[in-house]
Amino acid sequence: MVDREQLPAPVEGLVVTHFLTVRDVARSRAFYADVLGGEVVLEENPAIVKVANTWIIMNPGGGPTPDNRTLRCGRPSPATR
Repeated sequence: MVDREQLPAPVEGLVVTHFLTVRDVARSRAFYADVLGGEVVLEENPAIVKVANTWIIMNPGGGPTPDNRTLRCGRPSPATR
């Protein structure tokens, strides 16, 4: 569980959040933290990196959930690209 009080947030302005479905969460997290200088807020499930006033949330995707049995989150199949 994430303690929301510990999440860094700007004192003023706005925050932009990007949700990315990625193949390799650790590699993606390292890119945004090490190359772009982001702050890792949560390592996994999902990974969250703060870059300036931007949250980058990374997850490998997955199948349906109990509340939505038809939704799948992942890369598109070659037929739908």
